[in-house]
Amino acid sequence: MITEQRISSLIAHRGWQKQFPENTLLAIEQAIIAGATNIEIDVQLSKDHQWFLSHDNSLERVANTNCLITESISDDLLKLSAYEPKRFGEKFYGTPLSTLDDCVNLIAQYSNIQLFVEIKEESVQAFGNDIVMDCIEQVLAPIKQQCYLISFDMDILFAAKQRGWQQIAPVIKNYQQLQSDLFEQLSPPLVFANIKRLIGKDLKQQPYPLAIYEIADSKQAVTLIEKGAHLVETFAVGEIIAELKKHPEPHNE
Repeated sequence: MITEQRISSLIAHRGWQKQFPENTLLAIEQAIIAGATNIEIDVQLSKDHQWFLSHDNSLERVANTNCLITESISDDLLKLSAYEPKRFGEKFYGTPLSTLDDCVNLIAQYSNIQLFVEIKEESVQAFGNDIVMDCIEQVLAPIKQQCYLISFDMDILFAAKQRGWQQIAPVIKNYQQLQSDLFEQLSPPLVFANIKRLIGKDLKQQPYPLAIYEIADSKQAVTLIEKGAHLVETFAVGEIIAELKKHPEPHNE
């Protein structure tokens, strides 16, 4: 039971990113197969208002092309491969750039999966809150109850809250934000924070439940959970799950 609880506290950051091209259906599927029940993805909006899974607006890193998603039409983007050549060489060439529609169709098959959708600031800046929210709500409608909207951009989260989204989570840029009036107004049920922002802080005394990233190993993940982290986000979700199953006893016993 303890092991299951710990596994359920893990978030697969961009899918199983350590082993597969990030933000692809392949990485998401493999994370689910490995046992992950929480998946985080990043989304960017194309020029013709179609959502694509990508952390960067530029596709140079993942697809070896310098085009920007916000300035490209979906027909052209669908021809690209998200194979991350600098990390994997040609191993995953042909893996398509994934759309949010395809991701929703996948997640809809699993009622136990929670999807964390990070709306990137570049897309908000390019298209504005109304277009972004219109487009994201339309695509996520079939699995809305399974979705969190997350972002560094506070304005888009306030826009989401005004539209009735309950599951919203800001990503903090600094620790002081947790104590701000803006956060108190937003009253988020969850906050994402880089572990570097929380050095020396008592996790159990924070005003909001925390999802902490970027965690590399099972010992660190367990320690953070025991100290009060609500969720732990990692690129190495498959490796950590395997390690937890191999050593199910509490680390501190």
